[in-house]
Amino acid sequence: MGSSVYHWLSQRLTAFIMLPFSVWFFYKFLRFLSIVCKSVSELDLSFVELNTIDVIASVCFFIIAFYHAILGLQVILEDYVQSSVLRVSILLLIKGIVTVTLLFLIFAIFNISLNF
Repeated sequence: MGSSVYHWLSQRLTAFIMLPFSVWFFYKFLRFLSIVCKSVSELDLSFVELNTIDVIASVCFFIIAFYHAILGLQVILEDYVQSSVLRVSILLLIKGIVTVTLLFLIFAIFNISLNF
């Protein structure tokens, strides 16, 4: 399988996988907002339900979403940045920023889940 076919297939596969994760994430987010709005006077988040499945699904959702974003940005860079040195530099910078952000996000998710 060629590189462009693999890239195309990866984009489609991550988009397909993100569909159920997005519905789940949107449901959990709306549920969280409704709970927060009901108890905004106390500002106590100890009521938040975090189970192992939610933590694992959150981490998977963000990993897939960030990978999908990198694939899309790579296509944009390949199409619109003419200099190969600049293109590779920007792509490495984006991958580095996304990796650091994802690591902090995963750390935050696990930290929040262990404190509840």
